[in-house]
Amino acid sequence: MLISNWNAGEVTDRCVSSLLKFTDYPKDKIKIIIVDDSSTDNSPAFLRRKYSRMIDIIALKKNFGFIMANNIGIKYIMERYGPHFILLLNNDTQIVQRNWLTNLIEIAEQDDKVWVIGPRLIFPNRRVQWSGRTKENKTLPLIFQTISAGFNPGVGKMKKRRLTLALLEKLTRLVVHACSLKPKHLKE
Repeated sequence: MLISNWNAGEVTDRCVSSLLKFTDYPKDKIKIIIVDDSSTDNSPAFLRRKYSRMIDIIALKKNFGFIMANNIGIKYIMERYGPHFILLLNNDTQIVQRNWLTNLIEIAEQDDKVWVIGPRLIFPNRRVQWSGRTKENKTLPLIFQTISAGFNPGVGKMKKRRLTLALLEKLTRLVVHACSLKPKHLKE
């Protein structure tokens, strides 16, 4: 699991705390990596002190920006751990469902053509957040969907149904990054 941080130690703390509390996946198969993008608020020391042996912290000497920090973290994870999956998680995300990771991995393992899996994202008021885009191949409608994210299918609705791979392929073209699981085979 890769979390990028920049001057948001307390926010990242809430994220890591929720991961540890609500993830029911075997703990020996999980590693939490935090890439700190040259924070000036003492985030790395705070997180290292609080979570010591539970996380790895990559403290960058200069600010590379969110995307490059994630790329540095992905490279570190691939070289050091050689995982089957990499989960990218925004530090302002909090886990609220115990089987979330198991569900994502089960869907990802159904088909080796899967490039990315993302969960339903829910605001604190229980309203469903925009989690992806509908299948749209034309440029103008795709741009409109991005600008008007609140009007995408599923926003605001809380339906209790398990999404299958076939349904996911039908509904979405891409997944919002806030929480996204990527199979290892994408590197190969």
